[in-house]
Amino acid sequence: ANLVRTSSSSSRASSIAARRSSTVGKSQSTQKGTGGAGKNAMATNVMASSMPFAAASVPKAMLADRMKGALYGLLIADALAMPTHWYYGGEQQVKADYGGPIMGYAAPPLHLSGSIMGKSNTGGAGRGSDKGTIIGDVINHGKRKFWKTGSSYHYHQGMAAGDNTLEAILTRRVVKVTAEKQGAFDPAAILADYISFMMTPGSHNDTYASTAHRMFFKNLVENKLPPEKCPDNDRHNVDTTDAVTMSVPICLLDADDNVAEQQARQTVGLTRKSPTSEAVILEYTRLIRSLCRGADLKQAVKVAAGAVGYDVERAVQRSYADPMTA
Repeated sequence: ANLVRTSSSSSRASSIAARRSSTVGKSQSTQKGTGGAGKNAMATNVMASSMPFAAASVPKAMLADRMKGALYGLLIADALAMPTHWYYGGEQQVKADYGGPIMGYAAPPLHLSGSIMGKSNTGGAGRGSDKGTIIGDVINHGKRKFWKTGSSYHYHQGMAAGDNTLEAILTRRVVKVTAEKQGAFDPAAILADYISFMMTPGSHNDTYASTAHRMFFKNLVENKLPPEKCPDNDRHNVDTTDAVTMSVPICLLDADDNVAEQQARQTVGLTRKSPTSEAVILEYTRLIRSLCRGADLKQAVKVAAGAVGYDVERAVQRSYADPMTA
């Protein structure tokens, strides 16, 4: 199965789901460094073969399938959720924009009522001016016009149904780099690829990039810091769940649980300075590895939630009143 392509990362997650035993559907755009399907088709298998952390009762083939499922599931869920990112109006807002409930992959509208992208800082952290050029010139090339102050563009405008967002695309880059290293964890290679990919025009088609990315590249380009000094934190917009996405493949990499946890933690720290997110990825690593070994899903989630002081059962009960969550 092919999880990553060296061609455009806008390859559709729907193709991934439909063709798990073949190559991903053809990209909708091109970029430098496009590779052949044969080279890329081994990416997931290389990753899986390097992760022998199964309990004695779990056959290796079953473990590999569960690990693939974790990665495919991330990409599919990301593509499904993409059209409704930052929707706080519940079911009625979804119906208003899409004519009814979303039943599959959908393309986002051009505009989103209540979007704060038009209040966000194109030159760095959080909210601020649209005069900075980190967005538009350094990363997310050509997208700054959609961040114009007072505008209300959808965060993922222009993306097609089934496209992955930037965070999922970056996760695919981690898989690609790790597969090229024959399953070895190489944080320097992951970081170098991150910088190259983000700074290459046309490498992806997403409009939005979170504060962590904007701060990183401001430090790199404007503040002239070395890459290892570029991760930063504005104490408001960086300690978020998207911080753990790139680390998910690394959670599944090493045979030793403790090593895997520290590698995942290190991956978080490549792009942001967030002790909070690093603590979360430790618990997530334990969760996803236990599930790959066959743990009961509900019980494993309860254990993980309890470790971070979160009452998941109560949260689920509350969510019944409104199926939309932020």
